[in-house]
Parts: sequence; C-alpha cells; structure tokens
Amino acid sequence: MRGEVTRMAPAGQRHGRIAMNLATSLNGSVRARRLGVVYTAETGFLLATAPDTARAPDVAFVASQIRMIIRDFVNIGNRRA
Repeated sequence: MRGEVTRMAPAGQRHGRIAMNLATSLNGSVRARRLGVVYTAETGFLLATAPDTARAPDVAFVASQIRMIIRDFVNIGNRRA
C-alpha cells in the first residue's frame, strides 16, 4: 500500500467459502448478461502509481465498458506479476 508491502494472513475456511459462493453467483449473472468479467483472489489491480498502490480483492467485477482500459498485469518494479 502506497509503495510499501503489506503482509496479511491467509483467509480462513469460512471466508473462502463465502468468497467462492459470491464469485460463483456473480459470475453466472455477469456472463449471462455479458456485463463484463469477474475475477477471483490474487488478481492484482493497480490503483495508483508513484508510489504504487495495488489491491487483490477476493472477488472483483470489471464492466465491459472499462475492461479494455485496464492493464492485464500489475507491474511491480520492472517485472510483471
């Protein structure tokens, strides 16, 4: 966050089940209506630069209208993550 690495403990079983159920339901609705794309945990989103601020939400929805303007990968230093 804001250029600093923030270490976090892994999610527990309950959290994992809730995230999976949410992602599954959301993905079904989004795909059926062609609204965009649903991503699951560990997909990085670069929110700001200088310093870099990235997030990897448990579940994320990106609408079709903006999908083409976001990067495929989060850049960390000179490597692609």
